[in-house]
Amino acid sequence: MFDLTQGGVCLLLIDMQNEFLSEKGYFAVKQGWPVETFRDKIDHCVALRKAARESGCKVIYTATGYAPDGSDAYVARHSILPLLFLEPDGRPRKPDAAVLQGSWGAQIIDELAPDASDYVVHKQRFNAFYQTELELMLRCWDIRTLIVCGMITEVCVESTIREAFIRDFDVLEVSDGVGSWSPERHEASLRAVNFSYGRVTDTASVLDMLAARRRALGL
Repeated sequence: MFDLTQGGVCLLLIDMQNEFLSEKGYFAVKQGWPVETFRDKIDHCVALRKAARESGCKVIYTATGYAPDGSDAYVARHSILPLLFLEPDGRPRKPDAAVLQGSWGAQIIDELAPDASDYVVHKQRFNAFYQTELELMLRCWDIRTLIVCGMITEVCVESTIREAFIRDFDVLEVSDGVGSWSPERHEASLRAVNFSYGRVTDTASVLDMLAARRRALGL
């Protein structure tokens, strides 16, 4: 186990939004991707959030949201598109197709709806540090360690973890609290993070670490 009793700790919940996790979301309906496999990830995130709050940790959410006219979407800015931004038939996805600001798809799922003590960082790029207030808030709260879970493992989660490490935060990625539509990409991303950018652990281990923190702080 790692010691979480010293310094500020934050649980970072990345993009736990309807568009990615609901059977009525864009990626399930339009792309046919198996969001039902994320049920256990959601349950683990709920347990981690409860333990984080009880052990005096900050809880921060990130939420992707693009302009309703699609002008700031990746597909509107690039002529060479990664496969993620193509429809199943190979056509480029429409810029205003998914995760639009103010839409149901951009909302955090009901099971993890933030409360008044949580903080939500709104972003328009995979990396949650890019042109957002995330680092400012972490520094203001004297956060040293990030516990990271959320969606999607090899996209927004890994992009944010890489940037966090570069900015000198310690990172724990929760292997069963992050999810991908591809088991192969999920595992490859976990290996990359564990080798270069942080350490990969699991929900049970993090819950034990947070319990130790709670005891140490007398909470």
